[in-house]
Amino acid sequence: MSVKLSDSKGNERIRMVIDENDIPKLEFLNGNGEVIYSLPPKQNNERDK
Repeated sequence: MSVKLSDSKGNERIRMVIDENDIPKLEFLNGNGEVIYSLPPKQNNERDK
C-alpha cells in the first residue's frame, strides 16, 4: 500500500509506503524519480535492492 504525491509536472516526489515486511517508509524523490532521502534510512544491505 502506498500514498504518492507529485509535483506540478506530474513527477512523483514523495512516497509513503508499507513494504512487504509491513515496515512503514517515507521516501523523497528527485525529478528523475530516484530516492534521495528515506525514513527510516536504508540499511547498507538494502541499497542494492
